[in-house]
Amino acid sequence: MSLLLHIQARVAAGARRAVAKRPWLQWLMIVALAASVAAAVHHRMMRLDAERAAWGATAQVWVSDGIHAIGDEIAAVRSEVPAAVAPADAVGDSPIGMVARQRIGRGEIITDGDVMAPGDEDALVPAGWLITPLDESTPSGAAIGERVQVVSGGYVIADRGVVVGFVEEVTLVALPADIAPLVPAAAESAVVTLLRIP
Repeated sequence: MSLLLHIQARVAAGARRAVAKRPWLQWLMIVALAASVAAAVHHRMMRLDAERAAWGATAQVWVSDGIHAIGDEIAAVRSEVPAAVAPADAVGDSPIGMVARQRIGRGEIITDGDVMAPGDEDALVPAGWLITPLDESTPSGAAIGERVQVVSGGYVIADRGVVVGFVEEVTLVALPADIAPLVPAAAESAVVTLLRIP
């Protein structure tokens, strides 16, 4: 180990003497180092430009800035993505101030189907569905916008529905038009319950 240190010390001393006798060597090393750094930066910038070019055309979209449950106020940021991955129905105007119509994950591109105006529960009703009142025998605690099943006497009456509002103690549930009339009839003759779909 001491031999290695001795060799390193001799090389360093020799380099100092060479630079002292020829000052232009120091400037040559500085220029070489600067050129090396500039080349590395240029190479990195070229790689970045190549990656951007590989994207092709880009599009500006709004991206979720957090995890949103149904009814949460939207938090989003503007982002640039490859046009190929931008959905055709991505929101154009800022969705900030709107509320989530469905669950939105962090980093997801926000689409028109993800948002609705505050208080616009009708936007939760799919086309062709009807809204029916439901007096739950045991409150399920389902929130507006939550997907549910309607069950009675151990049977599933409706395997898909959406809670769209409340009137006093009655829950308003949107259901497919062919199933909605069955729910009030079942409620008159048996216990009706909502099962929450996670």
